[in-house]
Amino acid sequence: MSKKGAGYRLRKELLAINKDRPEFIWATHKETNILLWSFLVAPPDDTVYGGGYYWGRVTFPQDYPFAPPGIQFVTPSGRFRPETKICMSMSDYHPESWNPAWSVSTILKGVLSFMLSDEITTGAVECSDSERRRLASASVAWNCSQPEFNALFPDFAELREEELLRRARPKNAGLIARGALDEAGLPGAAAAKATGDAFFRAKAYDKAIGAYTLALEAAPGCAAVLRNRAAAHEKLSDWINVEADAAASLKADAAAGEPVSAKALLRRAAALVQLSRPEDAITAYTDALALKPPNADAIKKALAALEKPPPPPS
Repeated sequence: MSKKGAGYRLRKELLAINKDRPEFIWATHKETNILLWSFLVAPPDDTVYGGGYYWGRVTFPQDYPFAPPGIQFVTPSGRFRPETKICMSMSDYHPESWNPAWSVSTILKGVLSFMLSDEITTGAVECSDSERRRLASASVAWNCSQPEFNALFPDFAELREEELLRRARPKNAGLIARGALDEAGLPGAAAAKATGDAFFRAKAYDKAIGAYTLALEAAPGCAAVLRNRAAAHEKLSDWINVEADAAASLKADAAAGEPVSAKALLRRAAALVQLSRPEDAITAYTDALALKPPNADAIKKALAALEKPPPPPS
């Protein structure tokens, strides 16, 4: 395959990685050469490399994916010799074991797994756990002192902040936000939610609100229950609580790393209209429209009505 063919494949793979990034891993490439990639790995906190951010390079051959890349780390880690090629089954040390079906994502996952192993190979070094922990603590400052790193990862500070927030979330935060309360180990909250749903279907909205409130006492970050309670408040035209619950559900989803809910945005926008807060309603409708929901035309009409200039004074 020519460099042009390899470049086409690698650009597709970069899009795939950005769309579904492997846990603990980031990747980019040199602007002037698609064959020269850089990666960043931040190993799990329960390893000797926890808290560290390790920069490395992957150099792809012109006939990729039919030949393997060269792989090296740049950041000192106590695991690999900096700027020295690593001998592993996915690298150009072992073309006989290379599989063209492997993607960049597969390679980088393999690199992280190899880093966390104890295997000694060409490019590896032996080091104490205490020294590796020291280097992990020093890695952020070391990376930021390198002009090339800063050019490759200009948003490193934001990237690191997002990763720290992600790791600080409870393991079941996503399950709770989505309303999978049994799976999250909260059977009492799950039962209260189910009761609330039954009351809602029976149009007993006050009782539904009471049951949802009990569920939220056990699972305060449950965006799904907050959305349901907002819907019950809407049936009672309690617009202040509709807006409050819809806004709280959006915050809960964001805190758990869940997608933005178009339904929550639209319910909040409708409440804001009723509360005579047109500017905030316009913002909520615009945010909902950006999600490209199936009812986009109706949202555009609602926006147009809000954006109409007031009639001239008589």
